[in-house]
Amino acid sequence: MNSATLTESVPLRLEAQHFLQDLRSVQRALLELQAPKRDALIQGNWEQVRLLEQDEAEGQRRLHGLLEQRKHWLRKCQQQGLAGKSLQEIGRELDWHREPAWQSLLSEVLRNNEHLRRESWGMWVLAQRGARCYAQILDLIAQGGQRSPVYQQRSDTSVGGGGTLLDASI
Repeated sequence: MNSATLTESVPLRLEAQHFLQDLRSVQRALLELQAPKRDALIQGNWEQVRLLEQDEAEGQRRLHGLLEQRKHWLRKCQQQGLAGKSLQEIGRELDWHREPAWQSLLSEVLRNNEHLRRESWGMWVLAQRGARCYAQILDLIAQGGQRSPVYQQRSDTSVGGGGTLLDASI
């Protein structure tokens, strides 16, 4: 790495570090919402779920802003001749990955990202199962407490065995 690249990389490194710190802050805020939201869903406390979803929407709005910031930063890096397509790749290209502070911050952001992904997936599964249960309850109510009829072929109710349709208009 020549001295011109080193001089240009200092502002880039500071911008990247601030970006990661902001990202870590948003991730932590979103992670703090996950357990109360899961509890509210399990308890059926819909008012609490709505309040938590408002906070979650604010975190998502901030994440979208950070994504735009990241996109501009990466474009700036490409204009300076860097080949990396992510913060991690550019960090390796400029030897930031050797610095413990950078590595620690990047590792925490990546761990938080994976944790948020797992929590979101779990929340989605919980919501889908709840919706399925709710649909079954509505179906029971609609059927007067009886299960929905299951249509299957039984020998005592079948009429004919050929499966041929006759056109009544002929």
